[in-house]
Amino acid sequence: ALIHILSHTDQQELVTATIPKSLRLFYVEACPSLVTLASPHLHHLPRRLSVMFVDPSGSKELAVLKELFRVFTTPGCEHDQVLIFRDKRSSVEQLSRFLSQRNVDHVAWTGEGSDRKTRPSPSLARWLAGPSEFVARRSPAGQEAARVLVTTSLLSRGLDFGPFLRHVFLPDAGRNTKRSVHAANNNALELLHRAGRSARAGRSGTVVVCE
Repeated sequence: ALIHILSHTDQQELVTATIPKSLRLFYVEACPSLVTLASPHLHHLPRRLSVMFVDPSGSKELAVLKELFRVFTTPGCEHDQVLIFRDKRSSVEQLSRFLSQRNVDHVAWTGEGSDRKTRPSPSLARWLAGPSEFVARRSPAGQEAARVLVTTSLLSRGLDFGPFLRHVFLPDAGRNTKRSVHAANNNALELLHRAGRSARAGRSGTVVVCE
C-alpha cells in the first residue's frame, strides 16, 4: 500500500520510531530515491549514563527505598526525579503499596483505564520534556510535587523525559529475577530502552540495577 502511495506522489514523508533492517532493505530496493534520516547508534546506552548494582538482600522493595533515600539526601539532587520500571503491573502495585505505607510520595502508572487511552496523561506531565519542565520545578507553597514514578515497560518508548529525570531504577533486571519475554533481564533491547530514559541529550544520569 505504501509503495502504491509513493509512486503517485511527488513528495512523501514516512516517520517511524525504529527501522528494522528488513524494512530498510525493502524500501532501498523498491524506492531507490528514498532518503533515510536516522539517528546513529540508536540502540546504545548514553555515554554519560553510569550503572550501579545493588544487592536487594531478599527484598527489592526495601532496596528501592534505600536507593530513594540515597538520591533524596545527596547534595545537588534536590530536584532530581526517579523512574522505576517493574516487569508486571502487579509488581508496580506491590511497590506502590510499600512506598505508600512509608509515606513516599509517588505516582504509580500502569496504563489502566483512561490513562492508557490519552497517553501521555496529565499525571505524567511533570516528568516529560518541553513546557512541563517549568511545571516540574514549580509547586504550590509548602507542597512538593512527587518525584518518583513507578511504571511498566509502557513508558520505556516514545516519551521524551525532561532534564530532571536523572535516575532509573530496574529492580527486575538482575539475574535473580524470573525471566520472561518482556523482562529486562531477558531482552537486551528492552533493557536499553528502560535505561535510556535517563542521560538523554548529553545529560548525565544513573541506572540502578538490583542484582
